[in-house]
Amino acid sequence: FFCSTPPFCLLADWLGFLLLKLFFLLSALTETSAIQLNGVLGESVTFHINESKPFATISWSKTEKKGRFRIFALVAPGNPCKILIPIQAFKQRVSSSKDCRNLQLSHLSQEDINRYTANIVLTTSESINEHFDLKVYSECCRHTRPGRATKRVRGLEAKQMKKGGRNCACLVQ
Repeated sequence: FFCSTPPFCLLADWLGFLLLKLFFLLSALTETSAIQLNGVLGESVTFHINESKPFATISWSKTEKKGRFRIFALVAPGNPCKILIPIQAFKQRVSSSKDCRNLQLSHLSQEDINRYTANIVLTTSESINEHFDLKVYSECCRHTRPGRATKRVRGLEAKQMKKGGRNCACLVQ
C-alpha cells in the first residue's frame, strides 16, 4: 500500500515485521520435537501418532536433500482406511493401522534413514505436525563382546557400537 507520511510508514513496516515474527513463533508452538525411531535392515518400523483428536487427513512426508520434502502417503479415515501412495518405491512397503493413525514402513533400507513428518489435518481444519527421526541399523553385533553400551528403545534393549565405520545395533526383546 502507499504511505504518505514517512514516520508512520517506518512504524507500519516494523509492526508488520513483528506480526510476521509472532505468527511464525506461534505456528512453531504447534510443532512437536522429533520422536527417535530405530529400525533394523529388512524389518519394519511403525510411526505412532500421538494426536488423538478426530482428523480429516494425515499426509506423510520424508525430508530430502536441501530441506525439501516429498509426500509419500496420504491417509484418510474410513473402513478400511483410504490410503494414497504416489511414490512407486513406497507402494509395496507402506500400510496403515485399522484406526488409520499409525503408518508402518516395511523392508527398511539405509535409504530410509531420515526425518519423517505426519501432517495431521484435524476435522476443525487445524494442522499439527509430528516429526520422526528414523535410524536403520544392521544386525552386526552377533560376534561382539558383552558389556557394550545398552539403552532402552521403545520397549527394546539396544546395544550400539561402531563396526567398520558404521553404526550398528543389536535389538534384544
